[in-house]
Amino acid sequence: IASAWIVRSGFSSFGIRFDAVYLQSLFASCLPLLGSALFWILYDSQDILILNSFHFPQHEIGWFSAAMKVIDVVRVYPILMMGVFFPALSKLHPSDPAAFRRKQRRLLLFMAVSLTLIAAVLYPCCPWIIRLLYKSDYAPASHLLRLLLPAFVGMGLTNVQMQLLIALNQERKLLIGAVITCATNLLLACLLLPRLGVSGACYALVGSEIVYFFFLRRTAAESL
Repeated sequence: IASAWIVRSGFSSFGIRFDAVYLQSLFASCLPLLGSALFWILYDSQDILILNSFHFPQHEIGWFSAAMKVIDVVRVYPILMMGVFFPALSKLHPSDPAAFRRKQRRLLLFMAVSLTLIAAVLYPCCPWIIRLLYKSDYAPASHLLRLLLPAFVGMGLTNVQMQLLIALNQERKLLIGAVITCATNLLLACLLLPRLGVSGACYALVGSEIVYFFFLRRTAAESL
């Protein structure tokens, strides 16, 4: 109701019309994003499911989950930053491809440096963060959090690449990448968990983020 009032006051009318052609185009563009979002939801909970399937003790799974919650909080940073830059990227692509490529390089460099600096600052603070947020029983989670910091950097860079592909109207490729990432994480976890314990889930996450980044990087380069 508030949105309708704002539109009506700004444009003096608020018309509603069924446009089948536009809706078909809209759903065709959005369905790959929906599919990739569903796979990302699976990806976020996949590690806990795998750890349970390998019958790790619940307290060790709790340590991993506690570390991942901290990563979930700090990875909001690249999402917010890309929300700032995305309008400029989507405007530059059709009008000035050369400027788009320059913007892309600068953005990737800026995000890589800033994400690395954040990870470097967090690394010595991991024990303090875990003690602040959780009980002393979760102290081993600080080691897992340190192992997950490279994954945080990878998540930030893949988010940049995802937004670049959306600006290039290559949303369909995101679904393929999400499937590949889930499969890679599952494979690496099955290989590493028996050898490394819960830490193997951290290494598997880092590996899957690297695979996803290079997939998106190659896809974006082919689309330019």
